[in-house]
Amino acid sequence: MDANGKAGDLFEQLRAAGCDAFRIRLWTGDEEPHGLNYATAVAQRAQRAGLKPYLVIFLSENWSDYVKQPAPKIWKDLGESAKLQAIEPTPSGR
Repeated sequence: MDANGKAGDLFEQLRAAGCDAFRIRLWTGDEEPHGLNYATAVAQRAQRAGLKPYLVIFLSENWSDYVKQPAPKIWKDLGESAKLQAIEPTPSGR
């Protein structure tokens, strides 16, 4: 709801209030909360409303910071070179 109590799109309301960017978290995985599919949908909604998405990439499955960023479970048995390969961009951009 906006300041007047009217329902509407959150991103359009932010734009109308003067915001020009929106922060989006991206965690590992496609389907999980804040995974690729969720982050893509949020970025598209923000862009349609005229906001610039600001993507923050976490190489973990949950909250992390510069002191603690636990590796995803799927990396449990990977060595350093395999982890580096896992984060290397692919030709398709994904």
